[in-house]
Amino acid sequence: MKKFVIVFMISAVVTAAAVLAVLELRGGSTQGHPVSSAPSIVSEVTFESIVDPSETTADGTDYSAMPINNTNDALTVISAFAADNGLDPSDYPTEMIDLLARNPDALDFVLNFPLHEAEADPDIDLSGEVNRYEVPRLYQWDQRWGYKIYGSGPMGLTGCGPTCLSMVAIHLLGNTDMNPAWMADYAMNNGYYDYDDMSGTYWALMTDGAYGLGIDVVEIPTDEDRMVRNLDVGNPIIAIMGEGEFTDGGHFIVITGYEDGYFTINDPNSVTRSERLWTFDELAEEMITCWVFRIL
Repeated sequence: MKKFVIVFMISAVVTAAAVLAVLELRGGSTQGHPVSSAPSIVSEVTFESIVDPSETTADGTDYSAMPINNTNDALTVISAFAADNGLDPSDYPTEMIDLLARNPDALDFVLNFPLHEAEADPDIDLSGEVNRYEVPRLYQWDQRWGYKIYGSGPMGLTGCGPTCLSMVAIHLLGNTDMNPAWMADYAMNNGYYDYDDMSGTYWALMTDGAYGLGIDVVEIPTDEDRMVRNLDVGNPIIAIMGEGEFTDGGHFIVITGYEDGYFTINDPNSVTRSERLWTFDELAEEMITCWVFRIL
């Protein structure tokens, strides 16, 4: 994956920390591409409760009860599901098997892969799944958009970039039309996917791309004080992570908050990593760079 950006909302209460964060962000605007395809930004939206992505039920068999600790375990589960549903294990590409072996959270997405067209649900509605006070937690392998082709493959494998920017844009702009499928189209239509090497999302999606949506962005160093200062005034952060616990290559995450010495994150590829707390040292060890976001 290539470079990614993070967005943060400025608090209405002006504190010393808020002033510092705003001054920091004013110097970080980038020139964005014009966006004729973007839906109009709504000024007032009423959000309801946060809802986790729905899970599918596979013929009454609880495949989630089967252990998945390695590739062989993943193949065992896939073979059982295939046999029960008239499929063949060869219907599953190696990348899907590897995804399940690394990330059992994606079980339903992987098992149902041969049963879906390579496109997103045309009627995605996130209006009841977010609230105005929290960055929504969305996953790239959500079955509503995870099978949609983004660049070199399905979003469930390639879409961490647009999924992260979708979370930030929905939070800051209040426009739930900017779901991950919409954001993937926005990235591809505006040149933010590396088709030359098919290697992932350009970091410019997080800077120029976010600016084109009406979001201001600044890249900041991996510094705990500056990260906390921005989070304290409501500015979300997007970070690009290098090889380690998050990824074997590159991966975007959203850093959403800080409390009692720990950061909270939304990892678009993992429920487990999203639900635990992280120290600065744990994140900094694998973080390549990060961006802060606010409304223009």
